[in-house]
Amino acid sequence: GILVEKEIQLAELVWICAQPKDLPNFPEDSLIFQLIDGMYVSPDVPLQLSQAPMLLNKTHDKIRLTDLCTNATRLSQLQQQRVQTEEQVELHHRTVAAQGLVVFSRMHQVRELNRMVTQTETIAAEIESCRLSLAAEETELEFRRSNLLARATALAAAQRQLLVNRKRFQYQEIKLRQAKERQEKAHDKLYQRQLKMIRELSMVYPIEHDEASRCWMICKCSLPSVRTFHQTDSYPHELQEQFAAATGNVAHVATVLSRYLQFPVQHPTKFLSSRSSIFIDRTRTSLDFPLYERGMDRIMFNFGLHLLCTNIQLMAKSLHINGRELEEQSILMLLHLIYRKASLTSPPEEEIEIVDEVASSASASASSQHSFQMNWRSQSAQ
Repeated sequence: GILVEKEIQLAELVWICAQPKDLPNFPEDSLIFQLIDGMYVSPDVPLQLSQAPMLLNKTHDKIRLTDLCTNATRLSQLQQQRVQTEEQVELHHRTVAAQGLVVFSRMHQVRELNRMVTQTETIAAEIESCRLSLAAEETELEFRRSNLLARATALAAAQRQLLVNRKRFQYQEIKLRQAKERQEKAHDKLYQRQLKMIRELSMVYPIEHDEASRCWMICKCSLPSVRTFHQTDSYPHELQEQFAAATGNVAHVATVLSRYLQFPVQHPTKFLSSRSSIFIDRTRTSLDFPLYERGMDRIMFNFGLHLLCTNIQLMAKSLHINGRELEEQSILMLLHLIYRKASLTSPPEEEIEIVDEVASSASASASSQHSFQMNWRSQSAQ
């Protein structure tokens, strides 16, 4: 098949015949149209004049020609209507185009409005979230305020309790200061009483220094220093008995002083007048060292004197007696220093009150002194 493209006005077609069999001869490549009422050709198709009478010889052809004229008139009318319709369509297109522009502008406005609505909704959502966050923060602030109020109340209660405790502490401090002052006064009174009892003890067991023999004496019984005993081999029996009485007196004085001063001696003594001894107390056994030479080992006796001298040195240090005299191993000189310490301290004007323990120890020491003095006098008479 051949595709033929040609622009033809349908209103200018020429009717030829009613049926295709009645068609006359046309040149090749002629364009023939078969419509409802018959066959039509284009006006530019050449027709032979001899064919025209043949085409119009029939009545029907005449009718067709009349119809053709009518159709031509109608076609012209239709063409006019078509032109008007085209004008109306053009006007309608313009109107539609104008309305389209309006609709487009309105659609653009609607899109803008939708965008604004979306932005408004977003802003509203953000405002709502901010409101919720502010509400949460407000709740948290309220909770913190409640906690702060509770802490402030607790702090106020603690401050009140602190003030009460401070007053109690000040009251207890005042009481403690008063108790400390009373304790110091009692300690001073006890110390003065101890010194007074030492002075009284010095009257019972007087210690003197013999300028002729250059020796210290207690109750008229001389006692050389420990160093002298170490340097001397032996003494006569009369001097040995005198030294034994002196060491017995010193042992008793040391025992009484330890009770007066409430000072635990390092090496306890066993007082038996001129047959006293001193011992080293151990966990299981104790070693006794005699304080008399007659009938005893000289080394044991010398070591016993050394232990007794150590006890008296420690008691002198407890009374704050210091100096080169402590280095001298003279027992009676150390006791004389203790007596002098007590005599240099003036007794208080008011009556001294002491505790029952000190009073009981003083009474016990006085009784022991009286019994020892009676024993010593009987031995001296013998």
